[in-house]
Amino acid sequence: MKTSFLIAATLIGCGDDGMPKESQTIALHAAGTKLLAIQPVGDEWRSLTVPADGEVSATIPDGPFTLVSVCDEPERFDYYVVYGGTGLSELDVYCTPPANTVKVSLAPGSSGRAAIGNYPLLGNVSWQVKPGTYDVTAYDNSLSPPRFEIRRGVSITADTVLTFDLATTGTPLEEIAVTADALATESVRSSSKLHTAGGTRMTISSMASDPRVWRVPASALKTGDRQSITSVAAAGSSSRTATRTLPNTAVSVALQLPPRLSSASAKLGPPLSAEWNTTGDWNEAFFYAADEDYTVMFDAFVTPEYVAQTGKLTSIELPEPGSVPGWNPGWKLPSTVDLEWSLSLSHQLGGLDSDHASWDGAFAPE
Repeated sequence: MKTSFLIAATLIGCGDDGMPKESQTIALHAAGTKLLAIQPVGDEWRSLTVPADGEVSATIPDGPFTLVSVCDEPERFDYYVVYGGTGLSELDVYCTPPANTVKVSLAPGSSGRAAIGNYPLLGNVSWQVKPGTYDVTAYDNSLSPPRFEIRRGVSITADTVLTFDLATTGTPLEEIAVTADALATESVRSSSKLHTAGGTRMTISSMASDPRVWRVPASALKTGDRQSITSVAAAGSSSRTATRTLPNTAVSVALQLPPRLSSASAKLGPPLSAEWNTTGDWNEAFFYAADEDYTVMFDAFVTPEYVAQTGKLTSIELPEPGSVPGWNPGWKLPSTVDLEWSLSLSHQLGGLDSDHASWDGAFAPE
């Protein structure tokens, strides 16, 4: 049976009138983390103890908060910051496979791609998932036309190797015409995504040499299935993306892209930070700095819940690591190698619809 660690009511502050504030509880899946701490805005850092099963339940005052976790594995270090707020009830910050999970992978030599839940499968990639019932999807874009398969309600209770023979059993995907209002200086690629009623999401991309866009035909969809179309327009170090719900009967889609970032920059600090210039209205962001092999990464995710409670999103600044309880001074970004950084801004418009803009850069070694 799962156990959990409950942050006691002493972590709940009081309002200016002395009355207890409303509280919120966040479930943190934190297996293998070497540091876990949370800070409600305007309050002190609270160090969280991670039990053997990695399941932590943190009760704090309502409102925005900052969460920091650290993974320190032989092949990966990650200082991960989440800016959250009221309404965000669960977060994955685990470093090692969570307890009570099973491994799902594709059979060796598989030419196609598959998905189970939110997890994409390609080549030798595997994922740990909780035992349960899943929709499993697959497609092979090396076939002409590409073919797909949907297996609904598959029981996954033990380590599972998925096998597909889409050339024999797959159903042809359907081509759809997609246009976007990109500039002549931008290169554009588009793809579709299937969202099954059973909770699996699979992006369907064409081969690099194939400019066509493919979708699952309406005849294969069940009640609750949805699809979306995404177009990415890239130029130099920046890109902009639009994703829109795809009507089942649509034969063509025209997407309006969001504004580009006119500039973006990052500073190693301390503190590590990023800022940008744009006319867009963004309510979500992801920023990271890492070495070229991604063995050391400092990253931050700003959630819509945080932005809704703190105001317009104009910059990101990671907490100075030394201020976080439990920090090891030996944990730091290397200063003698090339470091990459990337910024991605999003506007979640509701449903499957969203806009994105990104910018990539690099820090020179000292």
